[in-house]
Amino acid sequence: MPSSDEPEVVEISVSNNNPLDMTVYATYQSMRLRLGTVSTASTQHFTISLHQLSATGEFQLLADPVGSRRTLTSESIHVFAGQSVEWTLQADLRQSTLVIRS
Repeated sequence: MPSSDEPEVVEISVSNNNPLDMTVYATYQSMRLRLGTVSTASTQHFTISLHQLSATGEFQLLADPVGSRRTLTSESIHVFAGQSVEWTLQADLRQSTLVIRS
């Protein structure tokens, strides 16, 4: 069991293969936590505390393309401390993939 000074965190890696830069958020119900911007043809790594959004570790990722009104929201995911999420955004956002690793 982690000690109280070791927060329960999840690593999120976002690879952007889309021609537009993406602003990425973690969302749960009406809450939205901005993770950062991922430039075209790059990968960014983010760390979030599980309790920033949801006590259960359930949330969705949202990609908001800079200069476009079309956003992409991932399926609802449920993660535990120590796991990592890899989200690969494609040129056609509908073909994007999400993987959870232990």
